[in-house]
Amino acid sequence: MPRVVVACMLMLVAACSDSSKPSSSSSSSAPPSPADAAKAYEDPGPFPVGVTTLALPAGNKVEVWYPAVGGTTGTVSYDVHDFAPEGIKALLTANIPAA
Repeated sequence: MPRVVVACMLMLVAACSDSSKPSSSSSSSAPPSPADAAKAYEDPGPFPVGVTTLALPAGNKVEVWYPAVGGTTGTVSYDVHDFAPEGIKALLTANIPAA
């Protein structure tokens, strides 16, 4: 009987172990810097985007950006001052960019 228990334990260990070998090909390239990564998002992407402003029941504004139908055109300006809490608006002087 002990041999059966040992055999079952060995099969259980074998079934739970990872038989895959670790990859020997590791990438030596470093991740891009934040500035380089941000460049990927400087230009408009291939898909149109819709935008709308909603008001929550408490009166807070929420800007909603969503995928739009192909062929959608138009522009929307975004002023961060419009969405900042009153305490922050007081700190935003004229020399701080609004967009």
